[in-house]
Amino acid sequence: MTAPRQRGAPPPAGAGRVAVQPLAGYAPLAARWLGALGESRRDLLETVADLTDDELHTALVPGAHSIAALLRHVAGVELWWVRTVLLQSPLDPGTAERYGLSQGPGTILPPPREWGLPQFLALLDEAHGETCRAFRGLDDLALQRPDRPWPGGGRTISPEWILYNLLDHLANHRGQIAMLKRLVRHRGGEAAEPASELRRRGRETGPDAP
Repeated sequence: MTAPRQRGAPPPAGAGRVAVQPLAGYAPLAARWLGALGESRRDLLETVADLTDDELHTALVPGAHSIAALLRHVAGVELWWVRTVLLQSPLDPGTAERYGLSQGPGTILPPPREWGLPQFLALLDEAHGETCRAFRGLDDLALQRPDRPWPGGGRTISPEWILYNLLDHLANHRGQIAMLKRLVRHRGGEAAEPASELRRRGRETGPDAP
């Protein structure tokens, strides 16, 4: 069995042709961007697949972001750009709270410590599902037309730029998460209380316990 290829490394000799696979069912430009975004998402999911709940919620120093917080942030930013900028539809307060967006997309808030990897994967899948649905009906001309208002005002942006921004944002945090995973496992970190212990106490005391 061969070891998986390190992210960012060139393909091994004899690996054949390597190319981004366009996502079927979309106009050519959207298909290529969504294919690239999907490949980056798969790399992220591969990176976090074997993390324990305690590793997810560990902060290396007090006040630092955990991998859990970054995963929810990645999902929240994707949802925010698609809903509020591309579709011009504001998020309801409940959705904003669940995605950590109650203070806007630029603030990374710690998620509930009882959340495990399935909760974060569900957010990532839900947000990306909205992205895929939102871009399905856009042809290449619509994708390149700069007709969406910039969130801060003063200029407009194209739907294609939103896809570029989502890919760039995901790639940056994917590298950060990979680095944090190595540091957490080799150096340990600061954790107020393991998430597994919180869940154990919740099962013992019940939801109405003080």
